[in-house]
Amino acid sequence: MREILFRGKTLNTGKWIEGYYCKYPHQFAGFLEPYIFVSSYDVEKEIGSCTAYSIVQDTVQQFTGLFDRNGRKIFEGDIVQYSLMTCPENKQFGCVKFYAGEFYIESAFGEETFMSSLSDDDYTYEVIGNIVDNPELLEEE
Repeated sequence: MREILFRGKTLNTGKWIEGYYCKYPHQFAGFLEPYIFVSSYDVEKEIGSCTAYSIVQDTVQQFTGLFDRNGRKIFEGDIVQYSLMTCPENKQFGCVKFYAGEFYIESAFGEETFMSSLSDDDYTYEVIGNIVDNPELLEEE
């Protein structure tokens, strides 16, 4: 079973934070705002805590449960370079997306778009950026 984890950019600092996603009522306005909750536990003191970070809604991305060849978590919205394990010199790249209950890689070749299932069995992956910070990586040259 994969770990359910999200990431998003904080409103205050613009830094990425990983944790549990939730829409929670704003303290004064009453409408729902997106938050990432990060929990921690101090074993020696036997004290747990949870910190809520207000995040930018358009940056929320879900963890796929997979890691790239460097051990980095692969999230929805990541731009990955990938190749078949049997043909590592033939590298392609695309953006990780989620649709109909599964993660896939969307790659553009000229006018056509191809979708490949995101699987760790036959391919090797390397995260080279993400759609929020590096959209230029998907632009055609």
